[in-house]
Amino acid sequence: MLQEENSITPILLLGYGNLARGDDALGPMLLENIRPWIRQQELPVDLLHEHQLQAELIMDLRERDLVIFIDASAGINSAIDFIRVEPEENSSFTTHAVTPGALLKTFIDMYAEPPPLTYFMSIRGYDFSIREALTQQATDNLALAVEFLKKQLIKEITESAGEPA
Repeated sequence: MLQEENSITPILLLGYGNLARGDDALGPMLLENIRPWIRQQELPVDLLHEHQLQAELIMDLRERDLVIFIDASAGINSAIDFIRVEPEENSSFTTHAVTPGALLKTFIDMYAEPPPLTYFMSIRGYDFSIREALTQQATDNLALAVEFLKKQLIKEITESAGEPA
């Protein structure tokens, strides 16, 4: 079912990265690539693109059952990595280093309630210089990430509905 305008859906996909920095755009590009499929399937999913993570994003996590952060990474060996996120203290003094785990800790501190089930999807990037296009390797990884995420969303939705996956 399609959600009404301004209503909060149970699932949030939050892709972040700089569109002018080559493969750093993988998070936002995944959102754009999966959007037509989400609409076609009428899934209860909101998409949010951010340049970087900021503490204010905890407001977007409220009333969600599932949140998936999506970002590019040069620090993984596989095309994609998908891990569960747990709350963690942020020891950084800069807003440029806010992590999904630090956001969950801030969420708990602010709202005194458990955060939603949260995952972090990394997509392997190769060139983060100033450029608009993705590298071919990153484009290939993006296609793999979209297909993986489709399967993951169906799994999460059917499990939350009490149906076998």
